[in-house]
Amino acid sequence: METQRSKRFLGIPDEFWIGFILMVGFFLKLVYDINAGYQDPTLDAGVWMEIKDGVPNSGHIGVMQYYFTSLRLPDFDLTRYSQFTRPPLFYWISVLILEILHRMMGWAIGTSLHLLQCINVIYVAAGTAFGFGMVHRFGIRGRKMTVTILFLTMFPAYYNLGASLTPDALAFLFSMYAMNRTLVWYGTRRSKDFYKVGLALGLGLMCSFSVILVLPAVLILHYDAGKDGRRNETPLGRQLLIFCLIAGIMGAAWPIFRLVYYHVPFFYSEAAKAGGSSLKAYPILSRIGLPNREIFRRLNTIGEGRYEYNIWGQIFKTALVGFKAANTGLRMTRRIAVFTLYLGIVLCILMHIMWIYTLLSSKTEIARKHFLVVGYLSMLAGFLFISLRYPHIYVMDFKMIAPIVIFPVIGSGLCGRGRGGDNLFERITTWMANGLTLIYAILTAFLFGFYF
Repeated sequence: METQRSKRFLGIPDEFWIGFILMVGFFLKLVYDINAGYQDPTLDAGVWMEIKDGVPNSGHIGVMQYYFTSLRLPDFDLTRYSQFTRPPLFYWISVLILEILHRMMGWAIGTSLHLLQCINVIYVAAGTAFGFGMVHRFGIRGRKMTVTILFLTMFPAYYNLGASLTPDALAFLFSMYAMNRTLVWYGTRRSKDFYKVGLALGLGLMCSFSVILVLPAVLILHYDAGKDGRRNETPLGRQLLIFCLIAGIMGAAWPIFRLVYYHVPFFYSEAAKAGGSSLKAYPILSRIGLPNREIFRRLNTIGEGRYEYNIWGQIFKTALVGFKAANTGLRMTRRIAVFTLYLGIVLCILMHIMWIYTLLSSKTEIARKHFLVVGYLSMLAGFLFISLRYPHIYVMDFKMIAPIVIFPVIGSGLCGRGRGGDNLFERITTWMANGLTLIYAILTAFLFGFYF
């Protein structure tokens, strides 16, 4: 596979800029966490307050508090209190950290929760690092690599992901690792690499059921591996069987236990109980049709039901500010946020054009093209299905499909080599993507580092 050579920007090698981008992105996410606190960016955060008469507090923090104080599984109807029906791995890990910070070291619970929120930034940083590995394995190098890393590091949804005290950041980490390790396995065909994919999917499903959307991208590479005639360390059928046992047993353990012990339906959704956020009154065509200007009149999306019915509009808005993430009462925040939103839409369209061009004209291996297409479409279709199946505002959150960004990013990175020899279309689109990504990154840095 042909790669791009490293270049120099302002006389400094691209390798330095990659490290600089990573450090700045990590620092800005921490700044955003510190400024925002753990309550504001977290939808249904709940509170940590005294448990009276054995009645637990609702919300993500309420779940953590219950496990922290009782050290046992709930003995009540999970559907009575929000977030208790979720897979418990993230909460168990959080309780272990709180045991160290709050109980052993004596830190105040507010400080401990704040640090726990900052650990989510580590999850997001690790997840994006696995994304960088995927970009590298597709043969993207030099300036193209720098730009893709800049986009992934500064992408606004990942600020929100790292600031939300929810299982989504850890689920994102396992999803990105699973896809990264699948590409590694496709190159090595070592069975242990494929079993690691199964382990990552199993652990991810113990955090959030949305991780299942990664599975089609894994399976399509496994299918293509059976057709390319290469030698495999272990027969592919045996690898797939063990993979399914690992991921299936781990992923199905909680919903089966929840069904048997608590009588909670296998496909239960808390959103179905959210009467105030119901979108059943809106026809399907208005929900899946193209958004209009009215859709983007409200950026602070919570509580603005009549503007939240359109699925595509919600994808773009929650990718930028999420729920409860933006203080749009500040004039400068609103202006920058609105401009950044429209710039992000333009950049998204451009990257998708470059991605489609890559799929049609690039010499990239057909199996890797299948990976890019199937992985992208499965996540998007899953998001549409869930949004329509559960027509409630809070279901339509970009965090559920946060890994989807990697597919058009890789596709745009493969559009041309980034040096002499590119045709006119490749040169123009690459120049536009580089410039818009730089502006986009600067704006998100200002938004999340200073104005939110």
